Amino acid sequence: MKQVRDFLRGGEVFYATPDLTVRQAAQYMTTKEVGAVPVLEKGRLVGIFTERDLLTRVVAHGLDPATMSVGEVMTKELVVAKADEDYEAALEKMKDCNCRHLPVVDQDRLVGVVSMRDLLLAEITVKTGAIRMLDTVIQYKSPVSSGMAIVWKCLGCGHHVQGDQPPARCPSCRVSREQFVLVEED
Repeated sequence: MKQVRDFLRGGEVFYATPDLTVRQAAQYMTTKEVGAVPVLEKGRLVGIFTERDLLTRVVAHGLDPATMSVGEVMTKELVVAKADEDYEAALEKMKDCNCRHLPVVDQDRLVGVVSMRDLLLAEITVKTGAIRMLDTVIQYKSPVSSGMAIVWKCLGCGHHVQGDQPPARCPSCRVSREQFVLVEED
């Protein structure tokens, strides 16, 4: 299982300070091509400034980005990911807090930011691989002349069935063919 640290890019961590103006932060984010920057004060993580903060807390209210500081409009209620947690847990955190970026910490030190896009791409890759594997099992045809016994196990009830392919339905619990896995060949 991939960990959050596997999705961090490069060694440089892009960040802002609370005293930076919103305009300066937006320009910085544009040059670095990032949608969010953690906000550090004396090396301590105190918030995150995102494109959404810019739109909802500055632009939508007609405030001047040249005079507003990042500290005034940043998100202060932080949700973070630990570098060694699995990516699925980070995705769940993002879903729960309705955010697209998570600061990543390792032993209370900021090591980067992970985006929902990066994690979802990994999730798609994992799920696509699983679907292909399951499709292979479902479509499996054994060589007729091999003399091998093929045994399928029902994941619903544990019933075993022998044959070239799993049955359309389990004779015991009636679940569909998709609930069978190949367990052995002799």
